Amino acid sequence: MEQGWGFVIYKAVASLALPPGLLVLGLALLGLGALRPPRRRGLGFTLLTLSVAIYGMSTPFGAQALLGTLESPWKADIPPQDRRWGVLVLAGGVIVRDGEPAELNSFTLARLVGGWEAARQGPWPMIVSGGPSLEAPQAPSLGALMEERLRRWGYEGTVWREETSRNTWENMTASKAIVVSEDLEGVIVVTDAFHMSRSMAMARRALPVAVRPYPVGFLVDRRPITFWDFLPNPGSLHHSMIGLKEYLGLFAYDLYGFLFS
Repeated sequence: MEQGWGFVIYKAVASLALPPGLLVLGLALLGLGALRPPRRRGLGFTLLTLSVAIYGMSTPFGAQALLGTLESPWKADIPPQDRRWGVLVLAGGVIVRDGEPAELNSFTLARLVGGWEAARQGPWPMIVSGGPSLEAPQAPSLGALMEERLRRWGYEGTVWREETSRNTWENMTASKAIVVSEDLEGVIVVTDAFHMSRSMAMARRALPVAVRPYPVGFLVDRRPITFWDFLPNPGSLHHSMIGLKEYLGLFAYDLYGFLFS
């Protein structure tokens, strides 16, 4: 390797000296210890299985497998400029600090930037969708905070606010009234790439018009695998957890559709 074996060993040891690598190593050692006499095979294999699972999810390779498969299918799909479409930007949450007003978090800010990029290509009006935050129930709605930030940035286009939704499904169902009342032909959905599969599935079910994706905020690389992709790190574990949450959401959506459709 170009960096030399000393650097490789340094990086490998460093990845195991702190969580999640340290947790993986600890579980593996406990599992191996449980397999020694007097053997407790059930406990030993359970600990080793947990070690392998956490290791896999903690590596860039594992994150690519879990989150990358959600992100990679999506690319921006912009309709012709002469169509009467709207750009629907989904809220992604806020950050709350003691004594300070609630602020839009990085997910929401990235979605707003993407929404502005999409809207200016029409130009098309924007729908900002988000109700009261669970973390800051006394703060303005996410929809209001999103419009305020857009105006602060200097955006002068049309913005419609949806201020009641609490989750992705409600983003779509609550925005339907705006889509219908404004006689839109279609909607461009703006959200994080990892969240796009669930958002598009719900949009196609809830909205009575055509929908197209505009993904933003890609989190994992799509490139050839290298040695470094097998070293555990906290960021990859976080990305894997996001992927698992999205797959759970897709399963719950499919189950709901099967039971109540």
